[in-house]
Amino acid sequence: PTAFAGTNTYPSKWANVPMDSVLDSWGELNRECTSYAAWMLHSVNGFEMPFHDNAVSWGPDAQNHGYAVNSTPAVGSIY
Repeated sequence: PTAFAGTNTYPSKWANVPMDSVLDSWGELNRECTSYAAWMLHSVNGFEMPFHDNAVSWGPDAQNHGYAVNSTPAVGSIY
């Protein structure tokens, strides 16, 4: 699916309940940046997060799973 500015595809089952009250499908707390990023990777790229953690740990976690982590933006990446 294509993402468009001004639209919100984040699922209501996570958006319409109090923040940090439930875990999403990737083990992230709802309405947090990591939950939204995992959702977008899933919904736009078809990528399933192999880990869950605070955002500060995503780089090291991704490297430990063999993914490239650098400062060069690429299609499908999180920057």
